[in-house]
Amino acid sequence: MLTALLALGAAFGLCCLVWMIYGWLVLSGARGSDVSVRLSAVGDGSEAEAALRALGWLSADRLLDARIEVTDDGLTEEGRACLLRAVRGKPHITIRTPQTDSERR
Repeated sequence: MLTALLALGAAFGLCCLVWMIYGWLVLSGARGSDVSVRLSAVGDGSEAEAALRALGWLSADRLLDARIEVTDDGLTEEGRACLLRAVRGKPHITIRTPQTDSERR
């Protein structure tokens, strides 16, 4: 039983190592480039918040080094507050509100 558990642990460790090497090889050309991700947030912002969590996971694993811009395309007050809490302390994430035609002039 112990041998089977050790073999399973070794196989899992080997898979993790191969995954890390694969990620390093695939993404090594993208490091240092000017990458920007744009998200559109509407309603309560739950979909944008989920996307930010996924992008945060990639950033934490150093698989993604990008600026993230979230555009407010009709967030509710609650959604805006939720999104502001989600981006607090993350300087690479900005929230933008679209300008109306009168603001552009």
